[in-house]
Amino acid sequence: MKMVQKKTILTMFLSAVFPFILLNSSAQAASFDPVLAEPTERFPFHDVPAEYQERIQVLYDQKVFEGLNKDQFGWSLPIKRIDVAVILYQSVPMTTEGVKKTEMKDVPERAVMAVSALEAMGIVNGKTATSFGSNDTITRGEFALMASQAYRGTLRPADQETHTFLDATGRYKAAIDQLQASNITQGRSASEFGTFKVMTRGELALLIYNLQTFSHKTDN
Repeated sequence: MKMVQKKTILTMFLSAVFPFILLNSSAQAASFDPVLAEPTERFPFHDVPAEYQERIQVLYDQKVFEGLNKDQFGWSLPIKRIDVAVILYQSVPMTTEGVKKTEMKDVPERAVMAVSALEAMGIVNGKTATSFGSNDTITRGEFALMASQAYRGTLRPADQETHTFLDATGRYKAAIDQLQASNITQGRSASEFGTFKVMTRGELALLIYNLQTFSHKTDN
């Protein structure tokens, strides 16, 4: 008997006697990629998971977030410190009256006002006295520090009951614990915030949305 015939008979036998084996094999091969939002005239992005479309729509309508280009949000891509500064500035009401221009030399003109205002309010610091680190990517822990300062007095205080992230340590601990206590973040997992992981545009957008929502609830 030829080898091909033997394989065919074996497959027929297995499917008849052990159908669950083949079904399980098919399930393992199934795709678990997220369902992406359908672009529309109002929402042009084709790389945003459908389950988050409404939240991103809010930020897009507010002009807090823009896409990387006319149809790509850049959901899974890392984001630079300078872009985070601009987005945070646009999402948090603050005055710019009497604000001294930043002395950091690597801040592009489009972001001078944002960095100057955030710096004056103690929300951001530079990497050095004269460098903001504009083109550096930002980690999740670094953003937690910024967020805790931008929403200080609004976020719930950190407490031991809500602290479950094992990587919320050192200078990041209080900030991350505040975000968790305020239900701003669920972390990368139940026990990991991802403190030293590079933040993506999608992650930032969801955190900004949650921060705004929490702040509005607190104000009412």
